[in-house]
Amino acid sequence: MRHLLLTALILLIPAHASASQDTVWARHGDYPVKVVNDTWFDAERDRSIPIRIYCPDGEGVFPVIVFSHGLGGSRSAAPYLGHHWASWGFMAVFVQHPGSDEGVWQGRRGEAAIEALREAASPRTAVTRFGDIPFVLDEIEARAAAGTMPADPARMGIAGHSYGAHTVLAALGAGYGPGGRVSFDDPRLTAGVVLSPPPADSRARNGAAYDTIGEPVLHLTGTHDFSPINADVAPESRLEAFEALGPAPQYLIVFEGGDHSVFNGQPRPGRVEPENYLAIQAATAEATTLFFQAWLTGDADARDFLNSESFDTRFAPLGEVRRRNTP
Repeated sequence: MRHLLLTALILLIPAHASASQDTVWARHGDYPVKVVNDTWFDAERDRSIPIRIYCPDGEGVFPVIVFSHGLGGSRSAAPYLGHHWASWGFMAVFVQHPGSDEGVWQGRRGEAAIEALREAASPRTAVTRFGDIPFVLDEIEARAAAGTMPADPARMGIAGHSYGAHTVLAALGAGYGPGGRVSFDDPRLTAGVVLSPPPADSRARNGAAYDTIGEPVLHLTGTHDFSPINADVAPESRLEAFEALGPAPQYLIVFEGGDHSVFNGQPRPGRVEPENYLAIQAATAEATTLFFQAWLTGDADARDFLNSESFDTRFAPLGEVRRRNTP
């Protein structure tokens, strides 16, 4: 019955489909959602990691999506994604990275806050942040084995925004240093989503740092996706990872007018958010859910739609879709 319903929906979507025409994955899923805050302690590194878990409230074990926030963020980033994913049966584990989280800028304003963020975006901070991911995966495995967390460690993916997107690419196997020889690859992660992805590393032969990644990745950015701390990062440079990664399927959505803040999903005090924010966030929740359904759960209907012309036109005119290495 579900297959027949999905087929009917696809047939109803014309070539000029817009984001206002819902697909199955645009709607809230069938699960109620529980939100739990916790702190996990990494004894080996003497490091406490704040965690927020969006958990499907139902029976069974659930595939896992680990989320990494941007520079200066926290575990409260992108709640619209946590709720949507969990409603679809994903255990969404949002990680807070001390040293590159909100503690970096709190108590500062204006240029002082920006400078603090620049100082926090150091190679040492990056390595520490990258190390949080294998610890969190270890903890998920241990809690699942103990029966205290209804997670399925055999189906784990990762998503992140900005510095968190950098963290995603590291965890999926991006190379660092001369020739891209240093790797933080964790084979337990089988798919990734990058929101505001960083440019390819020119120090590693114009993108060679990314060509070692073998997992499917969904890339999302916007035509106004400038970096708030680095004027050299232009919106078009955020397409470099999409072009560099291979040979696994790669998907890209570029939202017209989308800026760097939209994916974070948290209104900033005193700022009136642009009118397109809610539409872009809804499209992001839909596209990422579709992607993880296809690549974490093995949903054949989701994968067929993701690799079809219907997906190519799904978000027009709000967003332009591109694909590489797909049927």
